[in-house]
Amino acid sequence: MGNKFWSILRQHIDFDPNFKNKTNDIIDQYSISVINYSLKIIKRFTTNYKAVFPFGDTTYSMNFSALGKLSGVGVDSILGLIINPEYGTWVSFRGAILTDLKFEKYDIPLDNFNPCPNCSKPCILACPADTITNKGWDWKKCLDFRTNNTVCASSCYSRSACPYGMQHRYSDEQFEHHHNIVLKNYINYTKKNNGNKSKK
Repeated sequence: MGNKFWSILRQHIDFDPNFKNKTNDIIDQYSISVINYSLKIIKRFTTNYKAVFPFGDTTYSMNFSALGKLSGVGVDSILGLIINPEYGTWVSFRGAILTDLKFEKYDIPLDNFNPCPNCSKPCILACPADTITNKGWDWKKCLDFRTNNTVCASSCYSRSACPYGMQHRYSDEQFEHHHNIVLKNYINYTKKNNGNKSKK
């Protein structure tokens, strides 16, 4: 959570400079390698396990935000992101392991945490494309705006304006990486679907 992940990733790249040349997305690839290492530990105790990721062509149809809420990571925010009491919206779900292993203790949902209704909502005023309202985030309007405008090329003004977890804000480098990957994937998705429609 927060900017710790990026700091660890940067240390990994310093240790293995060629890592960046092996993949198109260093965050996704590093996430896969870490979870695969965890699988080596789990397989000592069970043969029933499966790694799943919120990216890639083979991803399961799984709602990682719902998993995050069930496990007590955070709750929904009007930004369309999970918000945590300590880390704010600077939370990212990189993967999960499905298994039949039982644990001694489980985290529970944050039922007493719901910050958005009583917040002054600086995130709404900060958005140059008016994509945030009290009803939530209009993701399509946001990404369509970003596709044709460079104002939000490297960061999100609304996310940065949220008063929760500001000390855990992503570095400019990490923020720009996340932001560009999301936009790139959206553009590719749009082109692919428009191409499929034109063939019909």
